[in-house]
Amino acid sequence: MSTLTHPQIGQIKGLSKDDTTQYLGIPYGTLTSRFATAVPPSYPSASPLDATQHAPTCLQPPGTAAMEQGLIQQPLSFTDRSMSDLTSLCLSITVPANTPASAKLPVFAFVHGGGFALGSTTWPQYDFARLVRMSVERGTPMIGVGINYRVGVPGFLYGKDMGEAGYKPNRGLADQQLALKWVKKYIGGFGGDGDNVTLGGESAGGAAVTYHLHQEEALFRRAVPMSGSDLLVKSTPLEVAEGAYQKAVELLGLQGSGKEKVAAMEKMEWMEMLGKLGMAVQTGPVVDGEIVKFVTTYESLTKQPLPGATWSDLLIGDCTFDGSILGLRIGGKKDGIAGKFVAAVEKTLPAETAKQLLSIYNISASTDDDTAFILILRFMNDIGFYAPLAAYAANFVAAGRNAYVYHFNVPNPWDGMWKGEANHILDVAYLFQNYNEKIPSDAGREVAKKMGATFIDFVVGKAPLEKRTSGGGKAVVFGEDSVQITDDVPTQTGRREAFEKLGREIGFDALDKTFGTFLMS
Repeated sequence: MSTLTHPQIGQIKGLSKDDTTQYLGIPYGTLTSRFATAVPPSYPSASPLDATQHAPTCLQPPGTAAMEQGLIQQPLSFTDRSMSDLTSLCLSITVPANTPASAKLPVFAFVHGGGFALGSTTWPQYDFARLVRMSVERGTPMIGVGINYRVGVPGFLYGKDMGEAGYKPNRGLADQQLALKWVKKYIGGFGGDGDNVTLGGESAGGAAVTYHLHQEEALFRRAVPMSGSDLLVKSTPLEVAEGAYQKAVELLGLQGSGKEKVAAMEKMEWMEMLGKLGMAVQTGPVVDGEIVKFVTTYESLTKQPLPGATWSDLLIGDCTFDGSILGLRIGGKKDGIAGKFVAAVEKTLPAETAKQLLSIYNISASTDDDTAFILILRFMNDIGFYAPLAAYAANFVAAGRNAYVYHFNVPNPWDGMWKGEANHILDVAYLFQNYNEKIPSDAGREVAKKMGATFIDFVVGKAPLEKRTSGGGKAVVFGEDSVQITDDVPTQTGRREAFEKLGREIGFDALDKTFGTFLMS
């Protein structure tokens, strides 16, 4: 137990762990209702703030922590957290032990993934204690901050009725922005520097980082999108969001005026709502003209630098087979999937180009379902996770900012569907150091440590490798038993050269359109 006297908040009770002090469940926003815009809490409180326990998770399906660890294919011990409508907008702050308030340490803030439908940085795979301790051991101490935000219906459902009731779209992204403003204002009392913040995130969390790069306001100094961007997790027009809202109204059996429907949604018990909606209503970022100004394309990134490329540096990366996660998305298409994919490709691309693409992945209409399923995921991997790296890095280089690229090529060492593959979210297990005892080889554990060190260097302002230029550059490659810095070309980083060549010839947006056509088929 440790007690901090924060100059603005007052007394805060924290926990000592692994040569760090953790302040858990620190509220950064308060809510008056499920769909309300979060507002900052009031300080100081009359009594000490108890920050010794994690806050409840945001509303989502039950069992999601175990599901995410199932994707990693190795469990960590944890206790299921309760869920809350109104008290889940909290931070987990990890500080090196005995850090004075005057230290002004760099800050690494992190937003979890989960398709904007689930997730929590209170889960043990995101525990910052070991990474923060490593930063101290390296002589470059930093503070870690885990951000929780509204997901799914509470965070992203939006329709005209909701707007007329006074509610805004993109509430989950707005939550994140409020958290970053809280960090800027209050982290100094924990010994951090509110003007020296790095924002990282994985999967949908990585996409969130890229969404925030569209803001004129400098919410952070450095960005780390891991295996996710808004080129994959795309925003939708308001009319598409309206369709999702109307579908939710129908499934929930709501009647009456628009105002009455929204009020009923706010009051409905979460498990009842979840039972009626299931996975039938897809929610996510919406083009609202404020937080999300337009749908990002590969072409748009070549036209002008993002606002964030004028105030942030960039470290961006992928896993060799991030596309593994999209198996959850296309599993229902598996019966006859090769024919469906071939039809989508031939519908979208000119005949000769379609032939080239199918040849790259060795797919024909007669390819058996199991084989085609994996091959299609590899295409989806390349257009959804790999291609965005160069596009984003080039955008930042054009703006004169520092940009760096990494590739995570470590094969999953644990039994399961993706054993032997560098599958989606495995990078989280290695970055945060929380699986080190479970990694079966000394060399593998050393790779995890070097990955942590690379990210720490970036957070504290050290160049992790040679920065990119307009002609390309180097990449750091995390392999099974070694870490190397190589030219960032497919033949050296373990990526598909033929895919990259085709994308440069016809434009990656054309390949992305093929991806979308298949998903909609």
